[in-house]
Amino acid sequence: MSRGLDIQQSSLGIDVGGTNIKWAVLDGRKLVGSGSTPTDQGGERPVVGQVAKVIGEWTGVGAVGVTVPGHVDDATGRTGIVPNLPGQWRDFPLRDALAQETGWHVALLNDARAFALAELHLGAATDLADALFVTLGTGVGGAVVLGRQLLGGAAGRAGEVGHISVRPTGPPCGCGNRGCVDAIAGGAGLVRDAGGAADTPAAVFSAAERGDPAAAEVVERARDAIAYGVTNACSLLGISDVVLGGGLARLYPDLTAAVGRHLARVAPLIGPARVRLAHFTDHSAAIGAAIGARQTPDQTRLEHP
Repeated sequence: MSRGLDIQQSSLGIDVGGTNIKWAVLDGRKLVGSGSTPTDQGGERPVVGQVAKVIGEWTGVGAVGVTVPGHVDDATGRTGIVPNLPGQWRDFPLRDALAQETGWHVALLNDARAFALAELHLGAATDLADALFVTLGTGVGGAVVLGRQLLGGAAGRAGEVGHISVRPTGPPCGCGNRGCVDAIAGGAGLVRDAGGAADTPAAVFSAAERGDPAAAEVVERARDAIAYGVTNACSLLGISDVVLGGGLARLYPDLTAAVGRHLARVAPLIGPARVRLAHFTDHSAAIGAAIGARQTPDQTRLEHP
């Protein structure tokens, strides 16, 4: 579809999540299209096919960006650790696979870094120079912005707040460690710790709201894990501004206040903290992928017009 898009200003962002694949189309700074579909659980090849189908439906855009919930190496176009997607994603040549399917050289981004781009340029962080971004969904992702620049690090590994261990003897995490924020506070961890009483994160929160003591304990423990992880990250980086987003951020009761209380303990180190919720409640990583695609035009040329 072209829908009269400006090819110089328009871009498509696709966010591959553990539960859903979401996409967003920007024309300049305006969101002109979005959608989602359940993520195929059959592994990396079916997911590539799903992404290729979305790209094929938007022929009039000028750039394409794709996110995954894990590491991506911008130099090689390969994925690293992708804890919450089924399949063999470690060292998977995602950029080449999509090029073969679609003819596009896509820009690849980590989903939390893409979320940060969306909030930094169009959302809740447009006034911030330095900030820690945390996204709460199937897993827990993070990103760091210093001086309005998104930090990538070696092979795009910087900012993994979700893989700060806050309970060394806690549940195993997909990264190989134990007791990570991701393993405790991500959607998959919430459902696991609910012990079969709820089959979705939303059901866990609903049970807690109804006064179920076991569900309330799961939610409180997870909220504390987020607060400890954020505080540790801010202490290390010297950052006092935090943006919390993702599909679960608004389901956690009093999340910003809980994180703020923990950060207040380290105020002598980092200064007074400000914690805010993200502007975008949905499709934030897809919007960020669309922004990232425009920032790397050399990687998004159409090989076969």
